Amino acid sequence: MSLDSFGCDFSLPQLDIIQNQNIELQDLLIEDLEEVKDKKQNETKNIPKNIGVLVKNYLKKNHQKQLQYNSTIKKFIHKGNQRKNYTRKDFKNLLQNAEARKICSQYFCSFQIIDDILKSKKIGNMEIVLKYIKKLFLATFDPEILSQLKYSTN
Repeated sequence: MSLDSFGCDFSLPQLDIIQNQNIELQDLLIEDLEEVKDKKQNETKNIPKNIGVLVKNYLKKNHQKQLQYNSTIKKFIHKGNQRKNYTRKDFKNLLQNAEARKICSQYFCSFQIIDDILKSKKIGNMEIVLKYIKKLFLATFDPEILSQLKYSTN
């Protein structure tokens, strides 16, 4: 056993133990990163569904007149009432209608949507949700933006 001036033993068996502990720590960190990635993917897959429900409720509550005669809005509401999940395609179809696009644009840039998100118990990662809403707002000017939608935390 070799001791330095501070009384520390730097023999090979102790270095092996330290290296093994480092490897175990790295493995744990990799597992944690994979769990976080899986959790984020789980959260993001529900974003269109959750935002769709918010939009549906907003339309039903604030735009009864348009619900009666606008078939695009009516279809969007009907899908939500059938307990089916909303998708990007549903938003794309909704935003191709001029009247629906105008209503959604107002909603996406209002404080009402932020209040609705804060009240929602199903919405997890606010940063990703707000980025999605930003994309939806931009899609009110060009619905094709939703064709290239990517979820990221950047």
